[in-house]
Amino acid sequence: MISGFWLALSFLSRIPLPKRLADRQNWENPLAQAAWAFPVVGIILGALAAGVYILAITLGISSTIASWAAVSFYLLLTGGLHEDGLADMADGLAHGRTQDEKLAIMKDSRIGSYGVIALIIILCLRANALAIFSASYETLLVIAGAASLSRAGMVFSLYHFPSARTEGLAAHAGKPTRNHMLLAVAIGSMPLAILLQPQYTILCFCIAALSTLLVGRVAVKHFGGITGDVLGATQQITETVLLVILGSSLLT
Repeated sequence: MISGFWLALSFLSRIPLPKRLADRQNWENPLAQAAWAFPVVGIILGALAAGVYILAITLGISSTIASWAAVSFYLLLTGGLHEDGLADMADGLAHGRTQDEKLAIMKDSRIGSYGVIALIIILCLRANALAIFSASYETLLVIAGAASLSRAGMVFSLYHFPSARTEGLAAHAGKPTRNHMLLAVAIGSMPLAILLQPQYTILCFCIAALSTLLVGRVAVKHFGGITGDVLGATQQITETVLLVILGSSLLT
């Protein structure tokens, strides 16, 4: 499990995998075996970004600047991995006509106009949602919880939806086991369950599930299944929706 955690941390962040683990090439579907740790990594990354936001607010920096500082630090931690997936999926949906064209566009390293628009919208929504929160322990749990639950959605997508390609990240990762998927969902729900009243925890869980299912179904319809880019888009959309909901008057 420790090896799986390090593999998940290396994949989802800029932190490199220790050499003794990188040399282990005899695993079967190693990323699928490590998928249970995706929400654990989300808690770490979200807590670090929340720490930047809380520190900036404590130092007297405006919440708007503090939120953008947190988002920027978050991007540095992840290398923009999931944002890149969102942009590619947006370009594929907008510019491709056939399934093969859409997949080819998503595989292209260049970014198109719809990808840029999607990135602008998602980053602005996330920064504006963060700016609502105060410098508190609850804020740390909110940001860590959204980051964690959205990554649990990635694990569910890997388990539930077929891969669109015979090669690529989603195909190479393989499918996590049912127990690993359930463990990921349980871990991903923990931060918000600690913070929120039961009815609000259930609401957030349902919103995350709906977001994950919608993105996955769109991917199956247009691409024939999920890809690494679809997983990234799932994480981005789910996390942003959760932050917007958690920052609304409904939960304050």
